[in-house]
Amino acid sequence: MKIGIISDTHDRLPPIQTALAVFIGQAAAVVHCGDWTKPATVEDISAVDCWFNHS
Repeated sequence: MKIGIISDTHDRLPPIQTALAVFIGQAAAVVHCGDWTKPATVEDISAVDCWFNHS
């Protein structure tokens, strides 16, 4: 099983979207290790089937 790990995104959507594009179809899960601040970022990321550590 492949797991994608992402952190310290700080709501920068273009790099987040680039990372998620790599994970889609390759990772069974994505773990977000923190440092997002806007709820809209969580909504964008949650469009991909993944899990969050809301820290």
